[in-house]
Amino acid sequence: MAIVLRLQLSRTEEEPEVRKPAAEVLNSQTVVNAVVRVLDANDWNLMRSTEICEREALESAIGRSKGNQSQAARLLGITPRSVYNKVRINVAVDRDKCS
Repeated sequence: MAIVLRLQLSRTEEEPEVRKPAAEVLNSQTVVNAVVRVLDANDWNLMRSTEICEREALESAIGRSKGNQSQAARLLGITPRSVYNKVRINVAVDRDKCS
């Protein structure tokens, strides 16, 4: 199983550094084990597991871009509007959990 990641950025001084993972890490059993752990934690519910992975990726991209949603969108290969909407949805879900 080979996983291919494509990161496309036109770099400027203010954009976050993008680290390209080593090919041997992506081709290793490590990735498979991580996916299985997420699925196990969610009773093999693919929808819930995918939502959690998406949320983690979003949080990591926003952290790496120091809160800049446009830069986070570039890292993830989605539109800034999509990042804004996903953040808004996640905040609403968090509020519902606290209620």
